[in-house]
Amino acid sequence: MRFVQSPYFSSRGNYNIDLVVIHTTVGYYEGTIKYFQSNDRKVSAHYVVKEDGGEVCQMVDESFAAHHAGIVSNPNPKYYKNANPNFYSIGIENADNNQPASWDRTGQYKALAILVRDICKRHNLPIDRDHICGHRELYDKKTCPGNIDVDKVVKLAQGSDFDMDDDTKRALDLLQLAKKDGGFGNLEGTVRGLVGTMADLVKVKAELFEYQSGENERIKSAITTAISENDKKWQSQIDSANKRIEELNQKIDILTTTQAENLPYSLLFSIAWKKFWKFKKGGE
Repeated sequence: MRFVQSPYFSSRGNYNIDLVVIHTTVGYYEGTIKYFQSNDRKVSAHYVVKEDGGEVCQMVDESFAAHHAGIVSNPNPKYYKNANPNFYSIGIENADNNQPASWDRTGQYKALAILVRDICKRHNLPIDRDHICGHRELYDKKTCPGNIDVDKVVKLAQGSDFDMDDDTKRALDLLQLAKKDGGFGNLEGTVRGLVGTMADLVKVKAELFEYQSGENERIKSAITTAISENDKKWQSQIDSANKRIEELNQKIDILTTTQAENLPYSLLFSIAWKKFWKFKKGGE
């Protein structure tokens, strides 16, 4: 997980975290991170998930309120508590390559589900639609979070309970204790994310080795083909040269046989003249 501090956050006051709000950026991952570092509206989010789910950036510590859902319009009563939602929620932005209604969320869904699950586990929130919503369920004038299926996110988060050995669990407990004294950054979430994908890493590693092996074979094949093609090219050039040599030899034979009588007198005279000078120079 990446950590980039946004200056836009506030105190939660006496409110406890009770809601996870899912957004779509209508923009790009790096551009959103930069925007949350400096913008006139002073908006921010706790997390930004990359377009392909390959990275998550935390920008506001969860102990503070990020400025992601402060304005409400005809909110669903299930999520609205007669107070600024920023006080009791965690906001997650999902980059969409500026295509909020059509972006392919395949890779993003898994990363988002792992993050949502981790947040709910740490704050003792049920992983359900009573505690996880899309932004438009607080502000009906928006279409945010675009084409993200919040029900699917919840279902994935509920089913993403990954196996952990005792050593990993102890490490997470120690990180949780360390986080109480620590500064910015959700270390536990980082480790849980790694643990959650550990089984996949083995598979991915095997696939990479298989791909590398395949690439090596393709390279060998390409080299063999290139050599073969060059051999053909060289052979063609040799054949052409041999043909020219053969033609020259034929001309020489013509000059040294009785066929010479069929040549024009001008050519015979030229040949005789050259031989004369060659003989004369040799005699001197």
